[in-house]
Amino acid sequence: RRGANKLGYEYEPHCDTAKDPKEIKEKYKDYIPPRQIMTNPSKKGGGGVLTGGVLFGWGEDRKFPEHVPDDYEMAKKMRLKDLEEHRKKLQEAPFKGIDYGNRFFGTNAETFHCDLPSHVPRDKPKDEGVGRFPHEAPFRPSNPSKKGALKGCMGQFPEWVQDPAPVTQRKVKTEDGPPAFKNGVPAKAYNPMPSVVTNLRNMRNERPSSFARPVF
Repeated sequence: RRGANKLGYEYEPHCDTAKDPKEIKEKYKDYIPPRQIMTNPSKKGGGGVLTGGVLFGWGEDRKFPEHVPDDYEMAKKMRLKDLEEHRKKLQEAPFKGIDYGNRFFGTNAETFHCDLPSHVPRDKPKDEGVGRFPHEAPFRPSNPSKKGALKGCMGQFPEWVQDPAPVTQRKVKTEDGPPAFKNGVPAKAYNPMPSVVTNLRNMRNERPSSFARPVF
């Protein structure tokens, strides 16, 4: 291999970032690094030992807090209490109905009702009771089977008619007759597309001698 150094100078590593291990050892010989992790001393005792200063707790004696009941609807009760105090401090306000309007305070029946008849007397409609369904009646299918000779035909069996064999007849040729039938359409040659003809692979398959390598 040919190197890129064409001037003939000898390469010497600079070693700027390299450190001498002996020099570093003498530099940090009497150095004491600071403590990295500082924690409290471990508690003495074992699980289930309720001794002061052993288990986690509050205060100097490390005691557990007293039980305080926590009501599930405490937030709702506090909100209702605040609303009640707010309504007590409100001043007297005029009457404000919650109806959307366009109504009277009383219904029409209460306002205009009269026991005396005032209209044309009419007979009460007859009470047409619902008839009882005959559950014990015999079964009757909704779509009974057809009856008759041919499953419901209007007449009987039709009469038998003989079916003779058809007689073939040749057609007589005439001079003024239609032209003879040609199967298919006339063949028409289409020129190939230039992209197909000029394809390198197709040209090699069609004319391999033109693409052969010359032999010297």
